[in-house]
Amino acid sequence: MDRLPLVFVLHCHQPVGNLDDVFSRAVDMCYAPLLEALRAHPGVRMGLHFSGCLLEWLEDRRPGLLDRLSELARREQVELLGGGFYEPLLPLIPEDDARGQLALMNDHLARRFGKKPRGAWLGERLWSPELARLLARAGLEYTLVDDVHFPAAAAPGESARGTFVTEHQGRSLSLIPIARELRQAIPFQPVPEVLRLLQEAARGDGGCLCYADDGEKFGLWPGTHEWVFGKGWLDEFFAALQSSASVEMLTPSSCLERFPPRRRVYPLPGGHEELLLGSLPAPERERLEKLRRKLEEAGLWPEVQPWLRSGRMEDFFVKYPEANHLHKKMLHVSRKLKRALAEGAAPDRVEPARRALYRAQCGCVYWHGWFGGLYLPHLRDRAYRELVGAEDILDRASQGSDEWIAFEPLDFDGDGREELVAENAALSLVLDPPRGGTLAELDFRPARLNLTHLVSRHPESYHALPEAGADEDDPEGERALFLRFRPDRFLRRCLCDRFPQPEASLEEMLRGTYVEEGDFGDGEFETRHAGIDEAGDCSFSATLARTGRLLQAGAERRLRLEKQIVLPLDRAEIEVRYRLQNLDSQPLSLLFAPEFCLRLPGAGQDGCRIETGALSGPGPRLRGAGDLPASEALEIFDERENVRLRFEFQPAAPVWHHPVETITRTESGLGPIAQGHALLPRFRLHLEPGGEARVALRLSIASGESEAVVPWTDGSTPPHPESERSR
Repeated sequence: MDRLPLVFVLHCHQPVGNLDDVFSRAVDMCYAPLLEALRAHPGVRMGLHFSGCLLEWLEDRRPGLLDRLSELARREQVELLGGGFYEPLLPLIPEDDARGQLALMNDHLARRFGKKPRGAWLGERLWSPELARLLARAGLEYTLVDDVHFPAAAAPGESARGTFVTEHQGRSLSLIPIARELRQAIPFQPVPEVLRLLQEAARGDGGCLCYADDGEKFGLWPGTHEWVFGKGWLDEFFAALQSSASVEMLTPSSCLERFPPRRRVYPLPGGHEELLLGSLPAPERERLEKLRRKLEEAGLWPEVQPWLRSGRMEDFFVKYPEANHLHKKMLHVSRKLKRALAEGAAPDRVEPARRALYRAQCGCVYWHGWFGGLYLPHLRDRAYRELVGAEDILDRASQGSDEWIAFEPLDFDGDGREELVAENAALSLVLDPPRGGTLAELDFRPARLNLTHLVSRHPESYHALPEAGADEDDPEGERALFLRFRPDRFLRRCLCDRFPQPEASLEEMLRGTYVEEGDFGDGEFETRHAGIDEAGDCSFSATLARTGRLLQAGAERRLRLEKQIVLPLDRAEIEVRYRLQNLDSQPLSLLFAPEFCLRLPGAGQDGCRIETGALSGPGPRLRGAGDLPASEALEIFDERENVRLRFEFQPAAPVWHHPVETITRTESGLGPIAQGHALLPRFRLHLEPGGEARVALRLSIASGESEAVVPWTDGSTPPHPESERSR
């Protein structure tokens, strides 16, 4: 019997923005012992892919590990794979950026390890047909794709083993299918069981067999370090392969040289199973999993599974509007970069913006599967910090250092309807009239912060309520967690206009169990005016209006709400002027609570404090929930970021504040994650038929400490201390 050619590839990656201690733990528990095991078994041949994010961190913190990797590559025990440098999802980024990311990795590997890569690892193993042309143009010869994409492309009776070739617009690329059965077994099954699978495969129809998966399964996943290294699984596995008479280990390139492609194929687009399942809304995923169980019970699943398609990566942008907004922000900045270069900007001046854009394209933050992803605030913090910084560099290159203001109506989020994008040197904001007239994004450029990127409480498939039982009285048990919150009715944004029942409580607002009387939070607003006052003070203003309804005591009451948002030329400030008019024939008593949802990085480390004119002495920390007494001004200081937010209200208003938490599954288990904080100034209004009320809010943002809180004393223009101007 001929020896089975086995291609073994591990992908090692930590996302941009991940915590330093996570990088360090991954090195100590996984990457370093993995390389030591390879040095101890020189007969093992395999492929390794280290993402550029990880390579940069290692070069800065643990360069000795890269030296050991270089030694393994020099003696051709390890073949290093390329790919997009910062682990982007290549089909979802502009082609110019994809080419740049591939070239960056090619050049980095050639410079650091002495050899350009021949193959590419795909972020999240996300395949799309146009990648054949893209990778071939980058000088790459092959990639690895899950075998579940092959049966529909294979000949009758043909297995997805060996190597294949595909093409796009005449540019060809070799493909090596990844065996699903091996991925499920390694490293979780005992070594004898894995060897049995390989020996059975050796009696198959010929061709190489490929295992390729995340390196973190070998030590970093919960419980795997003790199994893989402590109990010697990897040493036993490598030793068995070195001495095996039935298995021969090959690097991917060696496999391609010995086994030419069996034929041309056109695999269906898609990624790994977790990616595709995770893109489905919770009810659809539950139905699919029920169908799978029925097919398994009937013994039909292996036959049907290759033909049953679940979801697409793009479906995450439907399931999570926050992921869509981040993706479209990335595309917006990419277009700005392309425009700046076309208009003659010096390449070296905008190169830092390009690198920041590439970092923000790291794919982990754009989706959520079994673990964190989009729900991890520190990953979103970093992605937006890179994008805000890149945009600031590009705008300074085009606008210069003088004061400037710009406005553009455009379909920012790709829903076919116009949003309003307004910017000055200190702030950038995106208004979304079709979705509640909300402030979808507010960037403070001096600190490179997006202050509003919360993720709402979305229903997830793992949110099924556990049976009442042992943990029923456990405040930290899963049942208690799921009972704590309800999914959000409205997206967690700024200027979400809520009308709680007048008797609503702070606890009900926190849990999402309050009764909402209005339909304004996600209703469509008309843009009555939007533009820059070029004949006056050059401020931007937009007037949005909606005629909606309040449901009170079973009766619908008509209410018109207008809000004017003003961004001045020369300050980091927005002002919002509300006008509410009763269009009903009966008097209206209502509670109006325009919500500000804020993401302040310092709040997670207890580094934000609140100050109001109604409090004496040092203000409380921004943690937990609270009800602040009525005041005309309120300030929040983020000590970590050295950023101060000043809110001013007219008339004076009490303010509810509470954390916005999601119940999310991470590698540590299921638990709450603080996404940000909600502030709700409350205005109790009584409107006679045809009567109206006016409410005004102002938010000023500054870097550093500021003067004590000064109340808004006159009826129109609050004071603006020089220390609160943008710097």
